[in-house]
Amino acid sequence: MVSSKQLFEGQTNHPLTEAEIEAFFEKVELRSHTSFLARTVLGSDGRGDIINFFKKSLEEAMKTPTGREQVREIIKSKDEFRVFGFNDSDPGLGGYNNVGSQDVYINLNNKYIHQPKKIGGTILHELLHARQTSETEDSKVLLDAETQALSYQLDVETKSSNQSVQYQKSFEYNKGKWLRIAKTGRYPKDFNGLKFKPVQGLSAEELKTAQEMYANQMASLETRAQATKDFSKPASEWGKNPSLKYPDYGLAAHRESYSMQDDYFYENSQKPIVSKKTAQDIVSRNPFLKESDFYSLWQEKSNEKSTNKNVDEKSKKNREVVDYFDYATLSKDKLTDAEKVINREQDATFKKISLASLEKLKKGRELSSTEKMILKHTFLFNLNDNEMRSHTKKIEMYDLIKKSIEENPKKNPLRTKIIKRTAKAVGAKELPIVQNEARSESDLLKTDLLKTDMFKTLDIKIKNQEQKILDELIKLPFVKCVNQTVNDLAKQHRESGFCELILCDESFDLLLQDLDFLREKFPNIIEEQFYQTAKKMIFSIA
Repeated sequence: MVSSKQLFEGQTNHPLTEAEIEAFFEKVELRSHTSFLARTVLGSDGRGDIINFFKKSLEEAMKTPTGREQVREIIKSKDEFRVFGFNDSDPGLGGYNNVGSQDVYINLNNKYIHQPKKIGGTILHELLHARQTSETEDSKVLLDAETQALSYQLDVETKSSNQSVQYQKSFEYNKGKWLRIAKTGRYPKDFNGLKFKPVQGLSAEELKTAQEMYANQMASLETRAQATKDFSKPASEWGKNPSLKYPDYGLAAHRESYSMQDDYFYENSQKPIVSKKTAQDIVSRNPFLKESDFYSLWQEKSNEKSTNKNVDEKSKKNREVVDYFDYATLSKDKLTDAEKVINREQDATFKKISLASLEKLKKGRELSSTEKMILKHTFLFNLNDNEMRSHTKKIEMYDLIKKSIEENPKKNPLRTKIIKRTAKAVGAKELPIVQNEARSESDLLKTDLLKTDMFKTLDIKIKNQEQKILDELIKLPFVKCVNQTVNDLAKQHRESGFCELILCDESFDLLLQDLDFLREKFPNIIEEQFYQTAKKMIFSIA
């Protein structure tokens, strides 16, 4: 049960009071349709239904910790906002906000329109756009980096059916880290953000809840910042270690679709920019972001050139071919064209499987998921620059990796090979090899040696301690065992006994941090020589 009162200093994710909810709906006016004619045709009952649905959707969002944080930020805003409904034929369009406007528009034909939790998140997404201080020429990637991260977080907290598994795992990892910090007071080096200070007079149960809510608040901010960073820069710059703990190729694909929207500027004799003002505005809302996090995007857009329109038609047709691979409905001409592309393949295995899959399609037979994966990838991999737009190719290839992770989250040699080939296709030196058992950044490529339930341990022996110290040690989350042996009959000091500590954590990096914490908190028991020896032990087996 989440407490309704503020449990720690700086908390923003606790349940809203009735006064706060009322203040929010005074700040955010809900309307049915944008046009007077639409409202007139709809009638008062219909208008009321839409307004009530918007209200219900926002109330669902208010049940989430991050939704409540956003509501409080909106209440503090100097602006007032309006939410309108509109009808668009594209079910994939959730809503929009015009730069510089406090009005947001929600598509009533959205495929999620019957899911209040999802629509509530969409409204908060667009209201964040309405609060951004931005330039009209700002890149869509820049404007949506922060808002997409918010949507990903809200999808996790509402347990949405389309939530990103990789983002969810990254959030849970961060949440565990911040829970440990709340319990131990062991903050990252040079951390200047919100530290855990519970309010006075909390019960033991309330203190536990306070620690959990602090962990959620900090993990939400940090994971959103990581997703914002990964969205801002092309996946080709992720290298081995993207910002998210578990790299999200779905996010990479989504990012390319927004980058493609920047073509609007070129079509109107303009060029997308990455303004300093907008970057600073985004940073002001998240302590885990820096202005330099948007430098890669600035470089990309500064050097970007308008799309060759001669490629558009070919790109569209080849994009359709990729979709047709899902069904045994390819025309003879399309099959012939696909075969020509597949025959360019240099890898004998990929070529053989892809050609065999085409033969199955010719006979009207469906393909297995693996056959579809290989066929689509091989086709995309062998398309030339004049046959498919760069953004479209990246979207399709990243989506294939995402689907591979969803269908087979464990270690997968085929996915590893596809990722390496994708890196070559998009001009990247390397892309992160996604294996969900990874425990630390340094272990991303060593997942064959790890299991999800495997932890790192260190058994150390120190001199005997007073009971007070022993009680403090056993409370630490990474200390799994404290065992003290006392020999009162010993004739020599070295035979009088010892205290054994067993440390356990998710990675060797964290074990080193645990040692650092012990040395700082218990300087009298962790001698320098012992500390250096323990470090050498960890490095020797890491």
